[in-house]
Amino acid sequence: PVHQINPLSSIFILLLLLLLLLQDSRSVIQYQFLSWPDHDVPYESAGIVDLLEGVRNSQRTHTSPLLVHCSAGCGRTGVICALDYIHDLLHTTDFSIMEIVLELRRQRPSAVQTKDQYQFIFTAVACMLERVLQPSSQQFYYNMSEVKTQGKSCSTSL
Repeated sequence: PVHQINPLSSIFILLLLLLLLLQDSRSVIQYQFLSWPDHDVPYESAGIVDLLEGVRNSQRTHTSPLLVHCSAGCGRTGVICALDYIHDLLHTTDFSIMEIVLELRRQRPSAVQTKDQYQFIFTAVACMLERVLQPSSQQFYYNMSEVKTQGKSCSTSL
C-alpha cells in the first residue's frame, strides 16, 4: 500500500510505502522533489533545504537506511549528498565546498555534474546558514532594542 502524506505540496511529494514479504514488513518514506530538471538546478534553494530538513526529521524516528537517487545517480544526487554532509558541518568546523565536492567525486564520478549545480550548493548553504543564524539575529535585535530603551531611560533620569 502507498499513502501520499503531503498532497498539497507543490515542492515535493512525500509517500509512505509499506513493503510486505511473508511475515515481514517494512515502511519506506519516499521524498520526491518535483521541480529539478536533469543537469539543471531548482529555481530557488529554500525548497531543497525544506526537503533536507524533512528527511532529517523523519530520520529521528525511522532508523531505516537513507537512499538518495536521481535518474543517473550523479548530478542531483551529488548536490543532495553534499548539502546533507555540509549540514552536519555547519556547527562544528570550517569546511570547503570545493573539497567536499571533490571527495564526493572520488567516491562517485560525475557527482555534481554542472557549474550551475556547483553554484547551487553555495546558494543552498547560504540559505541553511541564514536559517541557523536567524534566531541569533532576532535575539541580537531584541537585546539592542533593550539597550536602546535602557539608554533612553538613563538619559532622561539625569
